[in-house]
Amino acid sequence: MGRSADQPRGHKGLAGVLSSAGAGVAGLLAGILLLPIIIATVSAEHYGVWLVVSAVAQYLNYSDLGVGTAIVHFGSRARAGGEQRSLGDFLQAGLIWNALALVVVVPVFTVIATLYLWSAKVQAVLSPQDSVWLLVAGTAMLVALLFKPFGSALNGAGLLPVERRNQTVGVLVRVLLTLIACFVFRDIVFVAVAEAVAVLVPVLLSWYIVSRRRLARMRWAGFPRATLRYMLSYSTRAFAVNAVGALLLQAGTIAAGVTLRPQDVTYYNAAFRVYTSVRQLIGWANDPFRPALSRLNVISRDEARTALLAISFVTLSVSAIGCAVLMIASRDLVRLWLGSSVPVQAIAWTMVVLLAGLLVNAVHLPLIPAADAAGFPGVFFVPQLVWMVLTVIGSLLFGHFLGLPGVALGLTLPLLLIEPFYLIRASRVLAFSLRTWTRSVALPVVLLMLGGSAAAASVSLMLANWFAELGASGFLVAAAFLLGSGIVAVSMKKRVPWRSFVTMGRLEL
Repeated sequence: MGRSADQPRGHKGLAGVLSSAGAGVAGLLAGILLLPIIIATVSAEHYGVWLVVSAVAQYLNYSDLGVGTAIVHFGSRARAGGEQRSLGDFLQAGLIWNALALVVVVPVFTVIATLYLWSAKVQAVLSPQDSVWLLVAGTAMLVALLFKPFGSALNGAGLLPVERRNQTVGVLVRVLLTLIACFVFRDIVFVAVAEAVAVLVPVLLSWYIVSRRRLARMRWAGFPRATLRYMLSYSTRAFAVNAVGALLLQAGTIAAGVTLRPQDVTYYNAAFRVYTSVRQLIGWANDPFRPALSRLNVISRDEARTALLAISFVTLSVSAIGCAVLMIASRDLVRLWLGSSVPVQAIAWTMVVLLAGLLVNAVHLPLIPAADAAGFPGVFFVPQLVWMVLTVIGSLLFGHFLGLPGVALGLTLPLLLIEPFYLIRASRVLAFSLRTWTRSVALPVVLLMLGGSAAAASVSLMLANWFAELGASGFLVAAAFLLGSGIVAVSMKKRVPWRSFVTMGRLEL
């Protein structure tokens, strides 16, 4: 089937990965560089209050019942000739649905944020006038929900690099406005406004590009009831998993806000910001291939399975090495990043616990979009729901007794029990054997980790025994881990499937 105006040619997978990685790195650097400035100029107490408010707003921005995922999925299938409807039909239905969702979400957010902002704990550090403005800024963030389908339309049209470029612009806007807020106004309200504007900029840019390029032609023919029903039959199952996953990411911040002081929310967020930035890099390295897998499942399930194993290896290997390096250097990193005036040890341990969980979590991260692309959304809902319930309970309980590391432990500990269920379920739904996954994904990653661990242990012993005056340098030990993993990768080419990177790079988005 030929390509219509609604079916532009997609970018190659390498372009998607590079654009996603670039946007992820920009977000990572912005989060790392801005946090100490905000703490020094605005205060950890005030910023901690805004973090709780924005966490609620960001979670409610997932209340579209997964319509964005459906636009990506069905738009990609339309490009492969697998749908009767066009991308414009799906986009129009998504916009109408999100407008209806926004009408419901705004009052819910107003009630929750008001109860928190006017609580005794918050009013002890924040004025009523500032509370009103934080409520306004949080409400403004929700407007992004109305425009989110345009970003999904770019993705479904095979133009994810363009959408990621918009995200990068949003990061740059956030950096500029936050610096102005910190150094000129030195006020939490202006910091909140800066972050709210940064959320809106990418979706507004996506709207402009979709409209200017006429990527999705929308023609009003009455309320699109049939299209919405068709999309929701797919998206609600994907939404169940994504919404629970979103709550998992916000649960720690909210639990810290409930059980600890406002400044502790900021300190938890410091560790969590590293976690989310790395996780975002992983997600943005996987997301470019959601439309590719949707197309391949129309063309050839065998090709889709091969692509999935390649994506899984790349995801797990890069995640494991990156998390290990950051865990080893965590204490030195926190001290260099935030200075010695913050609780360095507590933040470092929190970071270690979170990154250990992310390392385990990386096993199933590529499997969720792969199941969505194969037409099986929602298959991970049960383990995801169990993880969420255990996380909420554990974060509140452990946070009360253990402080910051306890909140992180509530997120990480359940994964030891639940992750095997993700993998077993995925092997059945996506039709790959656990033996194949172990040979193609797990064992090569274990070899890389063993090589890195041996090198790190050797350097650590040398520093302790021969160069004691230097102290235990986390950066040197982390560098040794990275070097050891690299030596294994080069010396064991037959056991480490590096062609997976080539496979990913050649996929058309």
